[in-house]
Amino acid sequence: MLPRGDNFARGNVIIGRKRDADGNAVGLDNDNPILDSRDYQVQFADSKVTELTANLIAESIYASCDDDGNEYLLMDYLVAYRKNGKELSL
Repeated sequence: MLPRGDNFARGNVIIGRKRDADGNAVGLDNDNPILDSRDYQVQFADSKVTELTANLIAESIYASCDDDGNEYLLMDYLVAYRKNGKELSL
């Protein structure tokens, strides 16, 4: 999940690095994530494109994973459900 305004949404870095008017990539890479200033263009499901820095993308990836690398998936609500008598009871 990537930041989008006041919310978070799934996005894809499919467009690539942001470019200036001369076609040069914006920002510089660095082994130290704090100093990494690369900008990427990210496209969301509604086809809107925004620019995010490499550190912000990395921070979002790390924040959505546990120590074993498993991704946390959050659910807003259930659309529908049904019971079939084989549910686990607590």
